[in-house]
Amino acid sequence: MNALANIPEHQRPEMVRTLETMQMRDSLRMYNNLVEICFADCVRSFRSKSLDSKEETCLSNCAEKYIKLTQVGASIRRHTTSRAARRLPFRRAPGAELAAKLTVGRPSRAALRRERLDSRRA
Repeated sequence: MNALANIPEHQRPEMVRTLETMQMRDSLRMYNNLVEICFADCVRSFRSKSLDSKEETCLSNCAEKYIKLTQVGASIRRHTTSRAARRLPFRRAPGAELAAKLTVGRPSRAALRRERLDSRRA
């Protein structure tokens, strides 16, 4: 179903621009979150201008997990909204197992740092 089909013709260009702006903001927000989380979790020293091999590996793995997790989250959102629209009984979304595997275990250092900062602010 095309979402723009129900919008009057004269309002479509403005709606398309608005949607493109929202998509750009979401993309930038996702990129900024990725950089913030992975940097806080992986970069340990500022003694040299370049990253050491452990930091590079950590950043690569962190970015890969973050991207996979956001893709799984988008898949779950699409599945949930389509299920709600059809009012079907709940079924596990594709990729839900991957999301569970990526999030199981101890919280990342970045999450722990954010929790400490939030507790200090409170």
